[in-house]
Amino acid sequence: SILIVEDQDFSRKLLYDLLARQFVYTCHTAKNAVEALELYATHAPDIVLLDIVLPDYSGHEIATLIKIHDPKSYIIMVTANNILKDVETARKNNVQGYITKPYSKNKIQAAIDNYICTQSK
Repeated sequence: SILIVEDQDFSRKLLYDLLARQFVYTCHTAKNAVEALELYATHAPDIVLLDIVLPDYSGHEIATLIKIHDPKSYIIMVTANNILKDVETARKNNVQGYITKPYSKNKIQAAIDNYICTQSK
């Protein structure tokens, strides 16, 4: 299952449609950090697609909290920010991927394939 954390309705729906309808994954969506943490605790998703800029907390803060409680979590930052500082912060938070918008179907699928490969080892 995949948790999509994105505050922009269009981007959240785009990811949901791609993942749930085209790739047929079970998806949960959150538009802010509070919803994201509640859904993570409830559903324990396999993958989190996490935006950096959210209305209540940053994606980096959410990634840190998730990693503290679940060090084996698989987080992919999905953001418009292609800033070196954000990439470095994501690395420090031990996230497994970083995709910048506009993202393609192939980039999203490649990130999910990487998760699948890590699980089969």
